[in-house]
Amino acid sequence: MYRLLTDKEVNQYYGRLRAGSYEEACTYIQYLNVGISKKKVFYWGICLQGEEKIAGTVCLWNMRKEQSIIELGYELLPECQRKGIMQEALPVVIDFAFNTLHYKKVEAWPSADNLRSIHLLVKYHFRRDREAEANIDWSKEAQFYRENEENRKIETTIYSLHKNSEV
Repeated sequence: MYRLLTDKEVNQYYGRLRAGSYEEACTYIQYLNVGISKKKVFYWGICLQGEEKIAGTVCLWNMRKEQSIIELGYELLPECQRKGIMQEALPVVIDFAFNTLHYKKVEAWPSADNLRSIHLLVKYHFRRDREAEANIDWSKEAQFYRENEENRKIETTIYSLHKNSEV
C-alpha cells in the first residue's frame, strides 16, 4: 500500500499528493479504514496470484444514495499495468455495485489525460457524462483543482455506466 501511495507514476493522475512518509501513508490507510468500518467505502486490495504484496486497489466510494450513484476508483503499480488485471477486477466490482449494493449508476472520475484509464472505462461501456460534469459544483471539489507536485492542474472528467448497460 505504501508503494501505491508514494509512487510518482501512480499518483500523477490524482488530485491527492503522494505520501511523503510512512506516517502519511499510515494516516491515509487509517482514514480508509474508518470509511470501510462505516460502510462509506468498499476497498479491495489486488494481489497477483501466488503473491501477498498488493499490486493495486479498486474501490467504490462517494455514495450518493438519494441519486443512486456510486463512484469507482482504481490504481495499479506501474509494473502491474497492461496485464489485464483491471479487466478481471472491474466487472466483479461493477456487478457488486449494481447487484449487491443496488446502485443504478456507477461513475468514474479519471483525469482527462489518463488515456489508458479512459480506454478501460470505455471498454466496459462507460461513456463521458458531460451532463454530470455540468452539474458538479467544482468549487466544492477542491481536490480536483489542486495542482499536483509538478504544479500541473488535474483536469477531471466524469464517465458513467448505468445499470442496464452491458458490462
